[in-house]
Amino acid sequence: MAPEYEIGFEYRRKPDGKASERLRVVISSGIGEPQEVAILDARTITLRFIADSLDGAQDQASVIYRSGELPVDEGYVLQGLSVKDLSSDGPKFEYPPRLSVSAPRIKMLDMFAQILRPGKKVYYPGPNIDASPSMVPGFENSEIIYLDTQENNVRALKQGGAKAYQGRAEEFDPGEIDVLLFLGFYRKEVLRFVRPGGYAVLDISMPPKSEIEDFDLVATAGIDRDNMPFLARNSGDQFKEGDRGPGMFILRRA
Repeated sequence: MAPEYEIGFEYRRKPDGKASERLRVVISSGIGEPQEVAILDARTITLRFIADSLDGAQDQASVIYRSGELPVDEGYVLQGLSVKDLSSDGPKFEYPPRLSVSAPRIKMLDMFAQILRPGKKVYYPGPNIDASPSMVPGFENSEIIYLDTQENNVRALKQGGAKAYQGRAEEFDPGEIDVLLFLGFYRKEVLRFVRPGGYAVLDISMPPKSEIEDFDLVATAGIDRDNMPFLARNSGDQFKEGDRGPGMFILRRA
């Protein structure tokens, strides 16, 4: 009897994804049965199938991973995939996460870079698998440093050409930086690395700007109803509680 294997597909919400609460998974190659599962921020879906060998299992998983035969809601990204031999312990084969990018983030960061010209060293702690800063035209000649605690995320960023390190933001020293990106992660102690006159860019979901000492709000960035980016100088009222659109607060260190 051929051994039984399990493919695990891990999904995560995209940064700006309008994701549904339930996700229907269908394998068109005939591996496994259609499933409908509840999804929160991340969820692993497992499908069991029969293969002649681990190599055969990897081949089938590779086809699914590369060809997009596993359709997903547009609000999610396939973050990782593993193949496990059910007759032994632990995963036998793992794919690195797929990087994700956020079009609104790219647009807003590019407008920030083009108008305020903040400098050439950008630090992005806690990116998960978001490589949006690397796609910003205004950061084309910048040094962009990514820091994440997860080995798989760091490996994926490196394979995508990014300068990425594994570690904790409280312990990592990026040196003096021109731009600090808090786009889904916040640690107050990291602000000390921003040079005088440098910038901290915070997603509107981050802590209130009043909690950040020695920094002044200089602009807000967002996406208007026509899907165009805007940058409003000295306007902290551009976003109000309850707004659903993406946005960023831009602060400058005194």
